[in-house]
Amino acid sequence: MQPLFFFISVFGSALFLEAKEKHNISIAIFDSPATHQHSQKVIRLFEKQLKNCKTCEFKLFPIFKNSGEISIEDFVNGLREAKAQAKVIHISWNLAYEPRFEPVIQELNLITASGLPVVGASGESQEKSMHNLSIDQTVLGKVNGIILVGELDQKGKLSSRSFYGPSILAAFSGVRDFPGSSFTSVLVSSKIATGHSQNWYEHFKKVKKQSSRSWPLLSEYF
Repeated sequence: MQPLFFFISVFGSALFLEAKEKHNISIAIFDSPATHQHSQKVIRLFEKQLKNCKTCEFKLFPIFKNSGEISIEDFVNGLREAKAQAKVIHISWNLAYEPRFEPVIQELNLITASGLPVVGASGESQEKSMHNLSIDQTVLGKVNGIILVGELDQKGKLSSRSFYGPSILAAFSGVRDFPGSSFTSVLVSSKIATGHSQNWYEHFKKVKKQSSRSWPLLSEYF
């Protein structure tokens, strides 16, 4: 599946173009196809967060088929392309682990080992009857060195739908009109894309450990 290319213009609005050549980008987004509501909302929030960045560019790598089925091949191929171009990889998706996801996990481990920051949504159960999973029972929870971001409820605790576990390094209150960790993680990817280069994974671990809060504020990380 051909990746789709977006960039922030000098007027701060997003333009949609077909990717015709490879070049450096700020953020590689792994989500549903561009015609789907979820990826459109993720992109809209990135536009909002990056409205003052006149040079920020981002590319969407669809990892789901139009039928809704995830494509392991597209996911792996997209990661291999993105790691040579992006400043940060953003994955607004997480699911229960299955052996078929091993190629994705292996590729992500290679990327994080190289020092390229990868930010992922911690994920939530989509059905009320579904038991929430420990993060280490999920696909992204098996990736070394990934910055996992959750969503907090009104009481400042992880959402009752959220996957849980100590490897979730940050969690923030839900973004207005954008509920879920798919969107709180956008806050982190946007900041990293416009920040200075460092080992972001170790930085997030250090901030979480040293903070007096159960869940540090976004400003404590940046």
